[in-house]
Amino acid sequence: MVTEHRSLQTTPEVLAHRHDVFICYCEADDRFATRLAKFLKNYNPPPKLHHRPLGKLKVFKDANGLNGTEFGQYIERELLRSRKMIVICSPKARKSQDVNDKILRFAERNGADNIIPVIVEGIPNDQAGPEDENNLAFPEALYQVLNQPRGNNYSGFNLFKDKFHKGAYEGEWYTLLANLYDANRVEIAQLDRDRRFQQKRRRILALIGALLLAGAIWGALAWKRQSEQEARQQMWRGATAQHFWERSRLARAENDLLLSLHLAAEAIDLTSDRELRETILQETVEIQPAARLEFVLQHTGKVAGARFNRDRSLALTWSDDSTARLWNVATGQEVFSPLKHENWVYGAVFTRDENRLLTWSADGAARFWSAKDGQLLSPLLRLASGVIGAILNRDESRLLTWHDDFSAQLWDLATGAPLGARARHDGWINGAGFNSDEREFLTWSDDSTAQRWDARTGEPLGAPLRHKGAINGLIFSSDFTRFLTWSADSTARLWAAHSGKPAGPVLRHGAEVIGACFDRAETRLLTWSRDNTARLWDARTGREAIPPLRHNGWVLGAAFDRDENRIITWSQDNTARLWDAATGQPLTPPLPHSSGPLRNDAGLFGAALNETGMVILTWGDDNTARLWGAAAGRQIGPPLQHDNRDGHNHEVEGAIVSPDFSAILTWSTDNTARLWKTGGFASIPAMNGEAGVDADFPAEAFKLQVMALTGTELDSLRGVAALCLEPQRWQQLNIEYARIAREHYRECRYPQYNLWARLNPYEAGKLP
Repeated sequence: MVTEHRSLQTTPEVLAHRHDVFICYCEADDRFATRLAKFLKNYNPPPKLHHRPLGKLKVFKDANGLNGTEFGQYIERELLRSRKMIVICSPKARKSQDVNDKILRFAERNGADNIIPVIVEGIPNDQAGPEDENNLAFPEALYQVLNQPRGNNYSGFNLFKDKFHKGAYEGEWYTLLANLYDANRVEIAQLDRDRRFQQKRRRILALIGALLLAGAIWGALAWKRQSEQEARQQMWRGATAQHFWERSRLARAENDLLLSLHLAAEAIDLTSDRELRETILQETVEIQPAARLEFVLQHTGKVAGARFNRDRSLALTWSDDSTARLWNVATGQEVFSPLKHENWVYGAVFTRDENRLLTWSADGAARFWSAKDGQLLSPLLRLASGVIGAILNRDESRLLTWHDDFSAQLWDLATGAPLGARARHDGWINGAGFNSDEREFLTWSDDSTAQRWDARTGEPLGAPLRHKGAINGLIFSSDFTRFLTWSADSTARLWAAHSGKPAGPVLRHGAEVIGACFDRAETRLLTWSRDNTARLWDARTGREAIPPLRHNGWVLGAAFDRDENRIITWSQDNTARLWDAATGQPLTPPLPHSSGPLRNDAGLFGAALNETGMVILTWGDDNTARLWGAAAGRQIGPPLQHDNRDGHNHEVEGAIVSPDFSAILTWSTDNTARLWKTGGFASIPAMNGEAGVDADFPAEAFKLQVMALTGTELDSLRGVAALCLEPQRWQQLNIEYARIAREHYRECRYPQYNLWARLNPYEAGKLP
């Protein structure tokens, strides 16, 4: 029961009271009663309450559960000599005869108005329904002495977390104090808050005074020591910068150019020696980035492939996360929501008019989508087996698919219906394609055969074209009169397209042939093999035109340059090599990748030459793609790094490039495709022998420049590797770097050597 405000009486009866409050409870509520008694005893009432001093409460806590006549008389006497009674109410207290008896005796002696119920468990009896009989909190004695008992509600109070006077129970606390002190609840709460504010204010002022005094003393001492400390700091920074610079040189000697660049950036950041800084800049010209990371295109599974549209404004990627995604190359944002399958997406293409996208998947479906809004279009082509490959005919009226159940199927895209029977092999189909008039299609398989099929009926045409091992690939001549197959039986073979009969000598390697191609005149054939060689053949005689092009591991690929005067090869031995196509002599030393952190070598997966043949791009199993100068055979700038933070090799499985290498898109098992931009290669100092540097670029921003352009940072724990940045953090750093670089370029004294301008020529050209 809350009494808003009553004057404290000073009758002889009151003066006889020995205790301000008697706490009555049952044994089950002892811990709560003990904690409450402690808080009440320690509470200091506000001095200005009722404009007169009040002392601390004298609290008597019942000794529930103890027996004995003399002890019982003692408890009885102290009960009657208490001014107020707090009854701890709960379902167990309600059933306690001792609690009920003490309520009645106290009410008879000191009046029921001085009884204060406090609920710790259960609910008030008058709020309960018939089903709540076991959850009633008020002892029956309260209803005998009070018409309508009301209690302070501490139900749910946690002795280990909750406070009586703070948080959810602050209101109940001040209600309880108001009853005990016969005071106004609002007044006592406000006075308490005012007192705490004044105490806090005095502590803060005392602390400020102490800090000011300490600051004055410290300032006097610091002033004396400052010059010595600055000298020691300068000496330490200089020595550390020199250490990083020496480590940078060592990393460069080991061809770890990305680590070397980061260590050089650390040295530049630490040193205040302008001469040392310019020396470092001058010596790092050749390893400064030749490409900048533009965007990170994120999937949730490994990216299996990618392609640009014709004007390279869009990039299409597909992944084993069961999606294909279309990206805006200018913004790095998805054009629309992911194109979802129910299993791995094995491939995707733009249709000829680029208004539609075709995807195919391990879920057994090939699907067409709108390239404008990503909506699923008809027809949906579905079989029970996964679609591992697909190709459209020239007018895109038909689609040829091949599947993981060793079959191929031709489809009418106007109706979505299959055309003819399913073409079947006895092994995995490695590819398929149409002949020149599209009346036939061919398939080739691990069952050692290639087969011609009637495009109308799906029936085989003629006998199978046989090798003695799996047929890995097939290509047509430009006039479709011949085609070339290559096989695990160590041979490549020419066939007449109209008859399926051999059309030339057998081309033999010492091990499985991995790939092959014609030159443009189709007078020479280039093949590559697991026998560690690529070989150039005279297509008419079947004789080798030049000595074998040898590696120290399987040759995984080869290609002619644009003029077909040179051949580039790449291998499991982690190198690419450039050869003279007329003599077979190497034109560069081997172009090496590192082995990756796990030394789990799988080699280089691809290489490409730019349109001038002066720059080479390679990519492989060591998380990187790399740029090389074809003339000198040296790496240009640090590698294009994919994610390596988890300590695993994330293979860069592919790359596509614009003809001038201004845009490079790489994709990897790190679940990303990454778009890199270059400003062209004619202005790169490493390629034209210039040694100039942007010497006035802010030294404190050089480390930021390296991080933003490469998307990596120095391993902060060990300092022995450059680790990929989280995409979100890299984006933030990139924005900050672009702001600093633009501001610097406006006042740059060496604009011809400005790295930001070289990698952003279009944006730099627009600045005033």
